[in-house]
Amino acid sequence: MFFYILYYISRIYLLNDFNVNDFNMTKKKIYISGKMRGLENYKTLFAEIEKKFQNEYNVMNPCRFEHTSDAWEERILHDLNIIKHCDVMYMLNNWKDSNGAQVEHYFAQGMGKEIIYQK
Repeated sequence: MFFYILYYISRIYLLNDFNVNDFNMTKKKIYISGKMRGLENYKTLFAEIEKKFQNEYNVMNPCRFEHTSDAWEERILHDLNIIKHCDVMYMLNNWKDSNGAQVEHYFAQGMGKEIIYQK
């Protein structure tokens, strides 16, 4: 897992940054992370969390991202690029069941992001 994270970190800085000016700059940005694959209701779950935080944060809900590729490697790279600009990570209870969420978690941890764990 560690080598995958290093690989993705090295590639992130080659990406064009998403436009941070599209957000209310007086609010911190929070990224929701958790298991998606294999869950029928993941969009509903992520939408509920987004609604919970929308007044306090600019919420980065990965269910709403438009990815240019279906390849897992490209999608996670895109998401890590967004996490790079976030202030806070919100980890759903099921994050340890997802390879992608684990990569996102360790990346955010390595960047010193504040991490909130669902109770």
